Amino acid sequence: MDSDEIYPYGWAPKGKRCEAQKQGNRSTRERINLVAGLKQDALLAPVIFSGYCDGNFFLQWLKAALIPELAKGDAVILDNAPFHPVDTIAELLQNAECNILLLPRYSPRDNKIEHRWFPIKNATRKILSTYTDITAALHAVIIAN
Repeated sequence: MDSDEIYPYGWAPKGKRCEAQKQGNRSTRERINLVAGLKQDALLAPVIFSGYCDGNFFLQWLKAALIPELAKGDAVILDNAPFHPVDTIAELLQNAECNILLLPRYSPRDNKIEHRWFPIKNATRKILSTYTDITAALHAVIIAN
């Protein structure tokens, strides 16, 4: 999510365009990401961070946050994100006595966590104007879910 995710709303007579201003300079945006697991509709090990996710960050999150919350025999389903170093992840999960399942290439409708992100992002956008920053708004939504 970007820090300027507030949607401008307005009113205009029927047939007339509603003009609004929205910041267009990307250099002032702060990029916020959320990484989490999903188990029986509950978020596991949610971590909010600034910047972009890469393989190193994902592996550190997996080791430090997700694996401690998994039970023996749990299955971790991964999509084909380029930052998922599958061999290393499989080894870590095998050591934790968990399984890994890989989704077929480009299968967002089969990836249940992708369906979970929309309501979180939408709820955050709706309350963003009432918080000091996007991270605080996202924390509030995560706690409410």
